[in-house]
Amino acid sequence: MLTTSFHACYSSRSIAVVVIQLQKTGSLLLCEEWERDSLAGPKGRHWYRTHELAWYILKRFNTHLKIEEARRFFAHANSAKCCVNNEGRKKAPRRLFRNCKRYLSGELKVLDPDILVTQGDEAKNAVQSMNNGIVKRIDKFASIVTLNRKQIFWLHTYHPGNYGKFNPQRNFDNTIKVAVGWEYYVSKIHDFIVGKSA
Repeated sequence: MLTTSFHACYSSRSIAVVVIQLQKTGSLLLCEEWERDSLAGPKGRHWYRTHELAWYILKRFNTHLKIEEARRFFAHANSAKCCVNNEGRKKAPRRLFRNCKRYLSGELKVLDPDILVTQGDEAKNAVQSMNNGIVKRIDKFASIVTLNRKQIFWLHTYHPGNYGKFNPQRNFDNTIKVAVGWEYYVSKIHDFIVGKSA
């Protein structure tokens, strides 16, 4: 069952990570995604960057986790539920996001995340429309919010396809081969999860 299969273990507690993206691309099914090698393509692509961010988060709690294993420990949700197959993979019309965002609340109740990552403004707007209270703002991208009657860590990123903004947020340091931007947020996430467990 999906609600338990993507939890990563930390000590005696499991941690649920959910990434919300803009829309489905094509007719990708969950089982296809699990079997697909998301790391086989170019490292600058959307799917690789999504898995890389999840891996950065999860490896703080499981230091032996390999990037290719990360896909089994986080779930995707989409702010738009279908694909209009726009030419050149262009973004779907706004009405699609308006019509579909009402379903996200039910998905998040089932997935019950401890860490929520939104990619792009449509995903961010869908989460904001659920009117969850911000408990603590860390910076313009990270907050502690209330969802499903519990506090969770919410990280908003630019969409990986928005290279001009996503890459500076990721802030990869070629000298030390680390995404310094992700490491900053991962340390905040770790502090939050450890503080909840104490």
